[in-house]
Amino acid sequence: MTVPRSRVLGGCVALIGVLVGLVGSATAHVEYVTPGSEPADAITFLTTAFSNAVVIAVLLGGFVAILAGLAAYLLFRPFPGDIAAFRDVMDDYEDLLAWLLRLSMGMPMIGAGFGGYFFSPSVTFPNPTALRLFGISVGFLLLFGLATRVIAVGTLLIYLAVLPSEPGLLLAAEYVPGLLAIALLGGGRPSADALISRLADDERTVYSQIDPFYRSVAVPFAERIEPYTRLVPTILRVGVGIGFIYLGITQKLLNPGNALAVVDKYNLMMVVPAPP
Repeated sequence: MTVPRSRVLGGCVALIGVLVGLVGSATAHVEYVTPGSEPADAITFLTTAFSNAVVIAVLLGGFVAILAGLAAYLLFRPFPGDIAAFRDVMDDYEDLLAWLLRLSMGMPMIGAGFGGYFFSPSVTFPNPTALRLFGISVGFLLLFGLATRVIAVGTLLIYLAVLPSEPGLLLAAEYVPGLLAIALLGGGRPSADALISRLADDERTVYSQIDPFYRSVAVPFAERIEPYTRLVPTILRVGVGIGFIYLGITQKLLNPGNALAVVDKYNLMMVVPAPP
């Protein structure tokens, strides 16, 4: 049974309304779960940790276990049928990748807009109204997939332009690979861009006769960047990986007070038998 397009659109609008209503404020990274944690010296923390036999045993044991697991997998190649079925399912979702990326970037942008901050909760400016309009506008345009590539590139350039004066934006470095991937893939489907391109490509429509943008700009641009779309998985892996490394070093190893407070608050010592 085919669901009417109006019902799908109405459901999407209702879902977005609920999500926007649930948006709250936040602070940077781990600080939102450990307000007022005691500062700790990074050198003392590392010296104490690496002089503890239990900590060293856990680290080395985990490293050896990972290597052993990888070696066993490469040697025996278990569950070939399950892996093949899983890959088939993932391949079915390939055409939805652009939509998933738009969701992953658009929703936090709306959250940033309602929270009155610039990409990262640690970066605010004297005029929160402008930040709210920027975040909400960019977020909704990404969610609806309207002028997707233009919005993604413009937002990325704004992020990079402000970054030198606001290093706190590195706490939200995942926007760089995310927006770059969206710029390469476009709106995908479902999106307003897909609907507009379908109308512009169909010679039966009146719109196809009056749209000067689709054939002269959009199609040639998409054809030119098509060879680079294969780089999207690499861009995402490397970009998100760099973000995790940066957060792990700056927010954990060099700022152990908050990290120790998180471990202590949630009693994570029960998961890994080692000191906080």
